[in-house]
Amino acid sequence: MCARDDDGRLPTLEWNQPETAVLRSFARLVLTPGVHTRHVHPGESFTLFPPPESATSERIGDWSAYDPADVTAFVPFPEQFRAGGHSAAYMETADLSDAPTDANVAFVTHYRAEANPETSERPPVPGHAHRRIVTFAFLSAMGVATPAHTFHLTEEWIAVEGIDGETVVRLTTRAANNVDRDEFLDQLAAQLLAGNRDLHEGNVFVREDGSVYCVDLDHGAVRHTHWEQVERAATMAADLAGAIDDQRTAPALEVGPGDVVDRTQQLASALVEYGVVPPIRRGLEDYDRILDAVGFSESVHCEHIAANVEYLNTYEQA
Repeated sequence: MCARDDDGRLPTLEWNQPETAVLRSFARLVLTPGVHTRHVHPGESFTLFPPPESATSERIGDWSAYDPADVTAFVPFPEQFRAGGHSAAYMETADLSDAPTDANVAFVTHYRAEANPETSERPPVPGHAHRRIVTFAFLSAMGVATPAHTFHLTEEWIAVEGIDGETVVRLTTRAANNVDRDEFLDQLAAQLLAGNRDLHEGNVFVREDGSVYCVDLDHGAVRHTHWEQVERAATMAADLAGAIDDQRTAPALEVGPGDVVDRTQQLASALVEYGVVPPIRRGLEDYDRILDAVGFSESVHCEHIAANVEYLNTYEQA
């Protein structure tokens, strides 16, 4: 949890460092160790809001190692994910078992695809690509472990690193027992700050070592305008903890909606107290400009996230 001294003050950051170092320090001082050490590797560069992945690239993100030419096969999403007019027909699982990358699979979504008049399936909304990449950038800037993303701006697809784990729905007892309560709270509290309210059991993966990862960020970067929205998202997070508890033989996590809200407000307060919001906003504005230039802008999502931080920092619960 957030470390403070005997007078309740936050540890002092070294402000003469580059912004990336300031953000790295925030992650190490404020987040639960298991959350940020999976993302911030000692001795390696801590790249935030990366520009196009090379001088000639039309991709943004942090997964330049992904190359469609390395894919052994593209497998359409299973039929059960296509109910209700969802866009799974425009999504694929890319087999990377023979590729020079740590991930065995990638999940690829094709935006702006033509609708199929013979089915009721809807193509993905382009604005969701914007939400997904900005949410990913914010979480990465905070130091929160997040699957790698790469977005091809002209071919209009996003590839997301597959997680070697299971969704909460299919969790093993061993993985459930390894989940750390504080790490779970930090991961889910960060999602609330990012405006991600799509926190159902199929969107949260847990590895065998208990590390928690949230995926499918295309409903992130939504602005909280009513406290009930925060409470509903916190209840979904608490329900996830309950589902994990159902598979545990270790002591239960016992996470309630109030625990999630309290930790979310603690993180918001720390972001403001450390002055971390301005550098994060500047980085997100770069993403907004890039995505607007290629016609993927749905809104100014960086402002939505900044507003969430301010709202959760100042709101006083009854």
